[in-house]
Amino acid sequence: MAEPPLSNDELRMYAGKVIIGKVTSVSREEVEVENGTNRVYTVQVDTIREEGGFGLDLDPTMTITYWQAGDRPNGWTGSIGQFSPLPVDKEIRLYLGKKREDGVWNLLEPNGWQAVE
Repeated sequence: MAEPPLSNDELRMYAGKVIIGKVTSVSREEVEVENGTNRVYTVQVDTIREEGGFGLDLDPTMTITYWQAGDRPNGWTGSIGQFSPLPVDKEIRLYLGKKREDGVWNLLEPNGWQAVE
């Protein structure tokens, strides 16, 4: 069973940083895991503004990673990662978890982004 989506309050509570930005590039890698494969995405985001966070400097370009379940055996249940891939060249709100030591941010799961209207 997939994880239920986080509410807007939960997204803001768990996020280390909330930004508005546009995805400018996407790379995808298929990674073998215990029960099949995961699609691991690395995206470059041009930041527009910060809406929340711990007061860390806002980088003009950020690297963000997330994953989606790939191949799984029939009947498999568990986390599927991100519900839907990030759109390129659209203004979106990103709810970021922790910044890794290599400077890459993790997107909150399972619904760590929203379209900005």
